[in-house]
Amino acid sequence: MTTSLRRPADSKKDKTKAAQEAENNRRWMEAIIDNLVDGIITFGEHGIIEMINPAGAYIFGYERHELVGKRINLLLPNLADDADDKTLAEFLDHVSNLGDEIELLHDIHERLQPIDALGFAKSVEPLKLFFLEDALAPEDVEWFGHIRAQCATPLAMGELFNNPLEWRSLIEKRLIDFIRMHISAMGGLTPARNAAIFAQIYGIRTAWHGPQDVSPVGHAANLHLDVWAPNFGIQEWCRFPEQVYEMFPGCPEVRDGYMYPNDRPGLGVDIDEKLAAKFPCTDEVIGWTQTRLPDGSPARP
Repeated sequence: MTTSLRRPADSKKDKTKAAQEAENNRRWMEAIIDNLVDGIITFGEHGIIEMINPAGAYIFGYERHELVGKRINLLLPNLADDADDKTLAEFLDHVSNLGDEIELLHDIHERLQPIDALGFAKSVEPLKLFFLEDALAPEDVEWFGHIRAQCATPLAMGELFNNPLEWRSLIEKRLIDFIRMHISAMGGLTPARNAAIFAQIYGIRTAWHGPQDVSPVGHAANLHLDVWAPNFGIQEWCRFPEQVYEMFPGCPEVRDGYMYPNDRPGLGVDIDEKLAAKFPCTDEVIGWTQTRLPDGSPARP
């Protein structure tokens, strides 16, 4: 029998290379999370916040350094003071018993395999989510029939849709509970109005896409549809910094959980071009669009 032994020098080089690759992967993943428009928070089993990305900190009105290491009940003040002593399971159980005080929504962002998305939807059914968002990718929508057949978790879908053929069958078969298309991507106000009317026939509500990368004009369009739609459900919203309100006079305002339109003509939003010129657009590759699997192959962002 012949035994092949690697020289110590080579082994040391391999370990150094592996460590460098691991560090590069960590930095890459950190860059992706930091550039997401969705807020992400991770916390340990005792309710201590371990990580929060810039979008998450912005949503809650804090700087990141003010939250890391703090209790999760800093963001959810209705939780008991001993939330840090609870295990994760106990914490989730506690949240699920808050009744109507807190509505829970979760976004899968199409990142699970369909069979795993089905299992997840079944697992969170006891939490009575307001809805589970984007459980499946557009190319996997036939799986919604399997999810609907096995659990009663409300489902929202649509931010990646572009034409009526993508949402028509889901609405007709009542496989989702909320439509949340991106208004400009689906063609504007008229197609969105038609989709809302079609959804109302089947008892499906609206929840238009409204993250930070939707402009104030886009949010105003969402709001006008919301005020009109008899089947309005809920509206996604981001908190713009003060300079955006100065740059876009008439930008919708949110007070005490409600969004208010104004009485100006059209969508009611103007633009201060001189002020906008002080904040030029940047030409950059957005980190979250470069998501890769551990072996480096492309993955759905």
